[in-house]
Amino acid sequence: MLTGEEILRAGHSSIPEALRMVPGLSVARLDSHTWIITARGFAGEYAGKLLVMIDGRSVYDPFFSGVSWELQDVPLEDLDRIEVIRGPGATVWGSNAVNGVINIITKKASDTQGGLVVGGGGPQERAGMIRYGGHTEIAQYRTYFKYNENGNFVLPDGTSAQDGWHMWRAGFRTDWQATEANSLTLQGDLYDGQESTVNTLPSLSPPYGRTFRATDHLSGGNVLGRWTHASGEHSDWSLQFSFARTEAPNPIFGIDRNTFNLEFQQQFDLGSRQTVVYGTGGRFMQAQYSNSFQVTHPETYDTDKLLNVFVQDEIALVKDRLALSLGAKVEHGEFSGSKFQPSARLLWTPDHRNSLWASVSRAVRAPNPLETETRINETVLAGQGTPATLPTLVSVLPNPNLHAETLVAYELGYRLQPQKNIYLDIAAFVNVYNGLIITENYAAFVEATPAPAHLTVATQYDNELKRETHGIEIAPNWQVTDWWKLTGGYTWLHMSLGSQQVAQVEEEQPGDSPRHQWNLRSSMQWPRAVTFDTAVYYVDRLPAQGIASYVRLDARLGWQASARLNVSLSGTNLLTDRHAEFFGYGYASPVEIRRTLYARLTWRF
Repeated sequence: MLTGEEILRAGHSSIPEALRMVPGLSVARLDSHTWIITARGFAGEYAGKLLVMIDGRSVYDPFFSGVSWELQDVPLEDLDRIEVIRGPGATVWGSNAVNGVINIITKKASDTQGGLVVGGGGPQERAGMIRYGGHTEIAQYRTYFKYNENGNFVLPDGTSAQDGWHMWRAGFRTDWQATEANSLTLQGDLYDGQESTVNTLPSLSPPYGRTFRATDHLSGGNVLGRWTHASGEHSDWSLQFSFARTEAPNPIFGIDRNTFNLEFQQQFDLGSRQTVVYGTGGRFMQAQYSNSFQVTHPETYDTDKLLNVFVQDEIALVKDRLALSLGAKVEHGEFSGSKFQPSARLLWTPDHRNSLWASVSRAVRAPNPLETETRINETVLAGQGTPATLPTLVSVLPNPNLHAETLVAYELGYRLQPQKNIYLDIAAFVNVYNGLIITENYAAFVEATPAPAHLTVATQYDNELKRETHGIEIAPNWQVTDWWKLTGGYTWLHMSLGSQQVAQVEEEQPGDSPRHQWNLRSSMQWPRAVTFDTAVYYVDRLPAQGIASYVRLDARLGWQASARLNVSLSGTNLLTDRHAEFFGYGYASPVEIRRTLYARLTWRF
């Protein structure tokens, strides 16, 4: 777990950058506006095995199976904490919570009273925010407005990657304590911005393709309402509704989407040794598409429905010593049918300084419309000879018969506190995947439309890959003195193909995820309200992409000048002027991440 204070102390300016601090997570920046964030392997521009939520509202996009991190620009000053579950969480949260779950939790309105102005900037990025919180006799509220702007990164030859972006965001939250037992929350956000991209659009006519710079417009909003009822000390229930709209017009493939979610959950004690949690819910999604020659969806308007029910039972086999957790979730969706996702977990706590746990669980990743319904024409090759042969179109075809990817995970963990000021968390896992979706060769064929006639060489999505991953995650924590704290993390990951070897994997290759990662963070509280925080990160090479290993140094110096004023100076990537972290689709060479300096001022009123 990361607290809001830890994130601000580290000097990060966004949630994706803050997640670098979490052991077991892999964070890489593809360009100025795109991050690759995964848990336990399977890195890719659309990393589909990590579920992400904000205050319990899923921001995982079921169309491409991933998260658009640039759209999740929650003000860092409003963060209460970020909870990270490494490993499957499908029993409670459902499909796509395969390798982990991230839940970003914002502060209650009562914790953000008064006014706040934040401004900052440097050579690479600039941002500002204003927030005000107030209250009535029975309710508290806050509103905010935020703007941020990020400049272009560079390519290895020093030229601009043309990937800069900017966005404004505004929102509110209101919390009511209607009665002693009933509380209500209503919150929402609006955003609008633009990001620069470089696109290559294929054509069946000479010169068979053109590369152009585009400015993609992104806008949308969301609203969430939650009613919580506490029946007594050991019983409560909640009802949550959310709506989100995304508008992303694009010259290659545009999509406008409305998503409705309704969730009910109740917890109660069953006797003195059992706690039962159960719930049910549903999702309804409407999407409208605009196609191009490169990306074509068969429908201009589409809908998707998902229903679910789950139950989990926490059983104290030996009070305060041995506990068993059993649970299962059943889902039914239009794209993947019915899915059963059970789990079992055993926790042994021999004393207050040691605990050992083991679990086995099943999770699934549902296929998405991009894989089941959408055709992608990647490039066109000119005909050869005299007279010239037909031009060749290289395509990726959808497969409407895809089924869900499945994972069976075996985990073992040990938490110990050998000294009062030292804490250590160790976890090991073996993950067995079946039916992973990849692309396989498809028979070549001639098409007459669109004109002119052409030869099509295609691949098609299919459930043909098995894989096992093995890993160890270590997270030590040492409170050296009252004013100095050291926190670290180490991750080892091994990915191997299963018994069925496949020549071509669309993404998620073993060499796309680092085998070794480690970090060491130091937090110091000096006299006169001065803080100094540093962090060193090591990320192993990515052999499938030709990305070299790198060491990154971040630092922040802060001064609480008064009860109202805080000033800080931070820097990231301080050891080198730039380095590459991931090689993404659409670029001829990896985008290199620049060294960044950032001055920040926070004033409360």
